Amino acid sequence: MPFERFVLPNGLTLIVHEDDEAGEVHVRMFYRVAERDAGPGQRGHAHLFEHLAFSRTEGLDRSVWSFLEAIAASDYDANSQFDYTTYYATADAQALDTLLWLEAQRMAHLAGVLTEGDLRRSQAEVRREAERLAQVPDVRLLMHTLARTYPPGHPYAALDIAPDDVGRATLAEARRFYERHYQPANAVLVVAGAVDVAAVRAAVEARFGAIAGGVPRAAAQPLIARGTGTRRERIEGVLRDPHLRIVWNTPGWGTPEADHLALAISVIAERARARLLADTLALQVDEATELRELGGQVMIDITAASPSRLAAIAGVVEEEVARFVSTGPTAAELEEARAVYRSRIDQELATLAGKAVLLGIGELLYGDPARIDAMLRRAADVTAEDVRRAAREWLADGAFVLEFVPEATA
Repeated sequence: MPFERFVLPNGLTLIVHEDDEAGEVHVRMFYRVAERDAGPGQRGHAHLFEHLAFSRTEGLDRSVWSFLEAIAASDYDANSQFDYTTYYATADAQALDTLLWLEAQRMAHLAGVLTEGDLRRSQAEVRREAERLAQVPDVRLLMHTLARTYPPGHPYAALDIAPDDVGRATLAEARRFYERHYQPANAVLVVAGAVDVAAVRAAVEARFGAIAGGVPRAAAQPLIARGTGTRRERIEGVLRDPHLRIVWNTPGWGTPEADHLALAISVIAERARARLLADTLALQVDEATELRELGGQVMIDITAASPSRLAAIAGVVEEEVARFVSTGPTAAELEEARAVYRSRIDQELATLAGKAVLLGIGELLYGDPARIDAMLRRAADVTAEDVRRAAREWLADGAFVLEFVPEATA
């Protein structure tokens, strides 16, 4: 994935991916600020400001939402992840300078015109979003998983997008948050699509060059919160169907261990799936990796045939983990796991937005937009022993076994 990387004197990092066949352009701005940066009394402020950042600006007499709709942008939105906040939009390539102007407005010309009405509107939007997401089974599953697999106080220990601090936030606090975090030195801008690299650089320098740089966030150190032993917990009334989730806390995105574990858990889940479905213990078996900056999680999710089968299902998975730790994958299993790993990345690389995300995250977390290339090379070159060794190190101990049952059972 070709790209050019530039750093403006004020600290803004620009990454440009040129694709003449795209026919459009995708602009994505990353800010190194998220819930993990919340101080006392500031929980949820990163998400609140994500909503505030669609208000009017000094140069825009309507909301950002209305403006993006007016210029026929598509796929425009924002989200607050555990490690960063990102704003993005796709439009015709001729609209590039307009999108850059808009992001410069958001970065440097928004706080001064925010009103109490903007704050109340955004607080209400956050509350409605929280109410809606609270009804989504996968979100409920994630909330309970984080609360039980990370210790209190860990940056990833909770997923609450509308904590009480959001409702108590003042306009002065919102402006201070903006002035601290929404600065060029704390941002990465990715432009991908039918563009000319030199022209993009010149346009970005013109739009952003005069904005004061600010102070970048310090580099983060891993905080994996690794488990020991096997912890088991039964959780009632969260999901409609009986469900088993087994989780291990592991190294974060882009690390060799994470790449090797993605291959290992793919093989382990496939072995467990064959047994569980054949014995009619389970209806569905999936595996996943949640990879973040401070640490990741590897997990197996199983929808059980009935609540009474949960213990037997956990036993099967534990047996397959132990077998894999002992013998590793066969050559055929490793090749299949590689194919699955590559296909998932290929799906992301199939769109301009996916390319922009991978380039931006590589820069944010490692100062290396090409991190995805290193990950693909590792997967291609990995040996069966590499994968077995990673499983022995990270999956042989420290599992969190979470049983979700619809209601109390005898």
